[in-house]
Amino acid sequence: MGKKTVGSGVMLLLMGWVFHRHGSEFAGALEVLSLSDLLPLMAAQVVMIALTGHPFKTLCACHEAHLHFKEWVGLSYAGNLANYIAPLRPGLAVRFLYMNRRFGMSLSRMVVVTGAYTLLMFGVSVGIVVATQPFLPFSESLPGLEISLGIVTLSVVGSIMAPRICRLGWIQGHDRLRGLCQAFLDLLTRPGVLVGALLVFILINVMSAVTYYFAFLALGSSPPPLLLLFLVAVATIASWMAITPGNIGVTESLVGLILEMAAGDFATGFLATAVVRAGHVSVSILFGGPSLYYIMGRIATKQAVSPGGDQEGRA
Repeated sequence: MGKKTVGSGVMLLLMGWVFHRHGSEFAGALEVLSLSDLLPLMAAQVVMIALTGHPFKTLCACHEAHLHFKEWVGLSYAGNLANYIAPLRPGLAVRFLYMNRRFGMSLSRMVVVTGAYTLLMFGVSVGIVVATQPFLPFSESLPGLEISLGIVTLSVVGSIMAPRICRLGWIQGHDRLRGLCQAFLDLLTRPGVLVGALLVFILINVMSAVTYYFAFLALGSSPPPLLLLFLVAVATIASWMAITPGNIGVTESLVGLILEMAAGDFATGFLATAVVRAGHVSVSILFGGPSLYYIMGRIATKQAVSPGGDQEGRA
């Protein structure tokens, strides 16, 4: 029995316990929710999901693989849909398959691109946590200043020492670590790409916070904007370990616990995240299905384009 199966089983048990304990609170919150409340949330998610493809497009362009609008947006929606179908992030496999067949991108280059994307995504999320945590209602219960200074110090020292660290033998002998190091060094040599991608990731977090705002509003609650940004950033960091497909149940419980610390309201946090997920799944299906069909159709043409080579027929 695999670790993922055990993790999913444990999560199902925990979910059962959560519903048993907070069932009446869930029922009360759901009474004020209507389907029309999902429309502005879904509209924000359409934009947010599409935006996640822009940094990927930018990073691929650094390796002479130029995606046009329909491609990078389509890969975003298709990847989101694939990630809900199964655990272990099959959306990454969809992206690699497309980049390999259409552009001849090797696995090593894809590792560098994905590594850079991951570093930027989680770097922005950690930065948001550091920036917002001291101003939250429960900041007094956490060593916020010490954590913030520690993260900033480690980031600065790590950036300065990165070239030496990446030459260490045990890192060079590990494919994934070597790929992350190469991605980091690659970003340091492209400050324009680095700054542009960071700004887009910040915008993605803001749009994600907007979707949470609409979800909480639909449930009759309105947490402060900084708390919404904090929730989004923590949920992103937690997604590093996808215990269930899309981390279903994990993110809901995490947001519920944070909101309980901030306002003593676990049920609203849990349900708001469930509402966000319902909108996310709906958008992923509505746009991911046609996008996956488009992406697989492009792959089926078998018109691999070597980096920097002829890109004819990419309309």
